[in-house]
Amino acid sequence: MRLLILSLLAALGALAQTVTVEFDPAADFTKFKTFAIPTAS
Repeated sequence: MRLLILSLLAALGALAQTVTVEFDPAADFTKFKTFAIPTAS
C-alpha cells in the first residue's frame, strides 16, 4: 500500500512539470556538429 501511494505521488509530481522551449526557426543547423562522450575503459 505504501508503495502505491509513493508511486502515485511521484506520478503527480512528474505530471505537474511544465516545459517550455524557445527556438529560432531561422537558425542554420548545418553549422552544428554532433559529438560523443567516450566511455571509460
